[in-house]
Amino acid sequence: MSLQKIESSRRAKHAHPSSLLSHGKKRAGPKEEAETNKLLTYVLFALLFLCVAAAIYIVLNPPKVEKYTEFYILGPEEKEYNYPISLKTGESGTIVIGVENKEQEPMEYVLRVRLDNVTLQEKDLLLKDGQTYKARFTFTPHTAGEKRNMEFLLYRKGYSAPYKSLQLLVDVKEE
Repeated sequence: MSLQKIESSRRAKHAHPSSLLSHGKKRAGPKEEAETNKLLTYVLFALLFLCVAAAIYIVLNPPKVEKYTEFYILGPEEKEYNYPISLKTGESGTIVIGVENKEQEPMEYVLRVRLDNVTLQEKDLLLKDGQTYKARFTFTPHTAGEKRNMEFLLYRKGYSAPYKSLQLLVDVKEE
């Protein structure tokens, strides 16, 4: 093999950079480039329009918020402990009852407190959205018994079944 043959074979393996770009195709002229730019402009405007429309839709139709009512009882210090669960006959116990309306609309409730299926108190409540009712409830059992069932029932006005219910078992011993 001669030196010339090696050089010519090297040249055949390496293509000129301009031939790599075109691959035999003609470069687009100014008219074709203008049409491509016009098409890309339309696509970008369409995407921009869709983004703005989606943002407007989200603002006008926010995600649905969960609707519910908080119903709770607390001990006399307004904490979740120290409930009056062990009393003597004639001794008073105090509980804090709370109802918070998160139904996204005004609600009418009926709050009923019962001890062993005997109603001790019934109260009508009208709460605006976000409004909280909190009140102290003092009771005095006059008969002894273990695990007497104190029920706190919250009804939606006009319904016969409780919407929410809580219970507290109270031991009452003879004085």
